[in-house]
Amino acid sequence: MKEAKSLDGTMLLITDVMKDDSILLLRGLEDAAGSLPYEPLEEDVWNLPGILSRKKQLLPEILRAVEETQSSKR
Repeated sequence: MKEAKSLDGTMLLITDVMKDDSILLLRGLEDAAGSLPYEPLEEDVWNLPGILSRKKQLLPEILRAVEETQSSKR
């Protein structure tokens, strides 16, 4: 999808509400992904314990990481 739509990156958050955690699959945005405060499990996959909300918990961290990456390239 990333290549087909010419996107900088794609994300999929898989949440287990019973375990109160999520797994993030992130393709692209490699520079930003490196500054995320989550534990990498394998290439393009991160463990997000306690993260249940894309809008309130995940998106602010993604936006911060992208902003930091863009600021350092200027």
